[in-house]
Amino acid sequence: MQKLKNKISELSTHHRDGNSHNRGGASVIELLQDEVISFLSVAEASSAFANRFEIFDKCKVLLIGDASHGTSEFYAARAEITKNVIEKHGFNIVAIEADWPDAEAVDRYVRHRGGLAKQAQRDVRDTNSVGLYGLNLYSLRASVRAVIDYLEQIRYSKFMLWAEDPKEYGLETLVSAFKGYETERVVKDAEQYYKMMYYGHRESCNLRDTHMFETLSAKAVVWAHNSHLGDARASSKGWSRSELNIGQLCKETFGDRGALAIGCSTYQGIVAAAERWDQDMRTMQIQPTLSGSYEQLMHATGIKNFVLDLREGHCSKELIEALKEQRLERFIGVIYRPDTERQSHYSYTVLPEQFDGLIWFDETRHVGTLEVHQPPTALGADETWPFGLYEIK
Repeated sequence: MQKLKNKISELSTHHRDGNSHNRGGASVIELLQDEVISFLSVAEASSAFANRFEIFDKCKVLLIGDASHGTSEFYAARAEITKNVIEKHGFNIVAIEADWPDAEAVDRYVRHRGGLAKQAQRDVRDTNSVGLYGLNLYSLRASVRAVIDYLEQIRYSKFMLWAEDPKEYGLETLVSAFKGYETERVVKDAEQYYKMMYYGHRESCNLRDTHMFETLSAKAVVWAHNSHLGDARASSKGWSRSELNIGQLCKETFGDRGALAIGCSTYQGIVAAAERWDQDMRTMQIQPTLSGSYEQLMHATGIKNFVLDLREGHCSKELIEALKEQRLERFIGVIYRPDTERQSHYSYTVLPEQFDGLIWFDETRHVGTLEVHQPPTALGADETWPFGLYEIK
């Protein structure tokens, strides 16, 4: 306990401000100004923006995080990068921080599976091999329902539909079995997750990120929160609470070159979020970040939008060393609590060890909405209350 207290005290009292100088005499801000690659906006230069990430194309897993779930620019940036690596570099999986059954329904809709004539189905399979998959395990009830529905199907009644083409029947059976297996896996992991929530936060968080990691295969782009994709070993999440995440698991499995993580961040703007769990979403003003944070440092460059490659050999050693000083970093999930900003949304990190790159937007806007109001649920049926709130102590 005393060791942890000493670590927290050290982090609270020792950080460089942006005006401190390294051995060469340049401040951290000046080093940043020399290293970053600025851009106007994702919309104004979409192809040029995506091309800046060609240097990240050799990896097996490309992790692209967001500092908040309700920021438009983060989604636009990830969409352009994802489109580019799919079209040019053979990435064939887009894995998102979403429930498996919901993501599978979207994937089926996009690829028109199940609703086309047989010839059209063949065409889609030949030309559209990119899949959208959910990594999360929150969907316990939906996954249980999907497994039951799958098992209740009278599968032999379908056999005559495929009598003239048994290969198609075999393929359809394989796909259906895979869908059933993945949903069943969500049920198993979710059951364990909900049990662990009552024994300890760390164990449940570790299980959730391990589940999300284990669903990855092939050559994948992953969309999730910065807290899931930045290496946990470079944050207080890993230092003080022994939590792991997808970023750490990918680095340990695929290596520093096989898995690359890019974070998205902002200084201020408007975000779509809720103030409390189970409340309706609304738009809120994001407060400017705190002094001593990485965001404050990026803002001090005076550059509106930029990309920063943090990998050795792509970034000066002086800047990497300067950024290795532990600083605060902001994390906003589906909940934003400006009244407890520091306690709820900040953690200490070491940015160059957490991410391989950073996409910076000095000011951002909120995402559009599909729905604002929470659907009604039976009393006591909230799957993750009160554990779904992302809050840093």
